[in-house]
Amino acid sequence: MENRWVGYVEAHDRSMLVTDTKAASAMLQRYGKMRSQALSHQATASLLEQMRGAL
Repeated sequence: MENRWVGYVEAHDRSMLVTDTKAASAMLQRYGKMRSQALSHQATASLLEQMRGAL
C-alpha cells in the first residue's frame, strides 16, 4: 500500500481538500518550518506578559 499525503485548508467562508501530492508536500514543508520557528509555550507566555505590561 502506498502512503499519500493530503492537505486541508479552511477559511471563514470555504474549505478545500488538497489531494495533489506536490501541493500537499509543500504544505507539509511550510508547516514544519513554522513549527521550527515557533516560540515555546513558556517563551510565548513571557512575550505576552511583556506586551501586556507595555500597554
